[in-house]
Amino acid sequence: GQSIPRLKDIYSWWQLDENGKLVLAFLSSKDRITPSIADSTAEDIRNPVFALHEPDFDPTPCPDDRFMDRGNDRLLKIGFAHLLSNAEKELAGFDPQDRPMGLPAHFIRKYCLDQVFVKDFGDVNFGHALTALDYLRDLEFTRRSTLRKAAVNLEINQLNWRRVLAGNPSALKWVEKTQGNELRIEIMYSNLFLDLRIWTMTSILLAKDFNKPDALAMLNTLFPPAIQDLPNPKINPKILFQQRAIFYRYTIDVDENGPAIMKEFKRNLSQYDNRHCWPAVRGTLERYTDLAEKMIDQAKEITRTAQNPDSETLNSPESGGSRSFSGASFDSTRTTTKTPKAMGSLTDMRAKFGLSKKPSKLY
Repeated sequence: GQSIPRLKDIYSWWQLDENGKLVLAFLSSKDRITPSIADSTAEDIRNPVFALHEPDFDPTPCPDDRFMDRGNDRLLKIGFAHLLSNAEKELAGFDPQDRPMGLPAHFIRKYCLDQVFVKDFGDVNFGHALTALDYLRDLEFTRRSTLRKAAVNLEINQLNWRRVLAGNPSALKWVEKTQGNELRIEIMYSNLFLDLRIWTMTSILLAKDFNKPDALAMLNTLFPPAIQDLPNPKINPKILFQQRAIFYRYTIDVDENGPAIMKEFKRNLSQYDNRHCWPAVRGTLERYTDLAEKMIDQAKEITRTAQNPDSETLNSPESGGSRSFSGASFDSTRTTTKTPKAMGSLTDMRAKFGLSKKPSKLY
């Protein structure tokens, strides 16, 4: 496997690297897509009839956003390997399935909650948001890697875990507890992945020192035009593209007319019944980091017990001395829960710009 570049490094590439600045300036200077034939549409131009079929292609992005043109895919196949630090280069052959990596969970939790995404929105340190988002990604990778290691040490998989653990009630109960909770934490992380990016981009567009190239560099970092890998299967790429379309148009509007539209956007976003409001996002962040840390600790305890079978038996998750745990799903079937329904929509302004007749439902 290869080490993944940091968001801060990607942002610096778009903002400071000569090649990044050239691509940014070139594509952002091109005119919007305007059909030249009466019966032609922007979708026809973006998705030519004789082009290769792409089942996941979304024809709805903002026509001003030429980064999303299919013809520009070669320009956007950017290799960020040169951005990796020496330590990360040494880990270039690192297999994330074998060893967890990243800072300790308790440090990430404290950094994100106490130093960056604090409870009082007026004190949120968006200047360090990219670092915090990277740390949260590391935490998610560490959580999954640690759970995978525990499963390997127990010699279980999705087909045999009940049979293998039949004589180990504590480990069996641990695995059973993971079945429902894994879906919970996946949904929490996917919501954070989207919501923290929305608020970070909003802060950029509301900044007194707003600068269009810097805003586009941040947009290309948070909502990239070419999505390659996502850390969670619950993250919907089409929703990310929709948000990119919204924020691209807002960037153009703020550059031309000032931040009035973003002030209105923030007011709507901050409504108490909007599921993306800051108190709701901050609450999800608290629950996610707490649960992720507990999951990692419990999985490590499972691993120690598996490696030292003569040691003290794992505390039951029901006992007072044990931390409640949820972990990786080893079963092919899971209890499904409904994703919380959005009460307030971020796509209220889409019709104003003609971005979509029927926007997809947000998380």
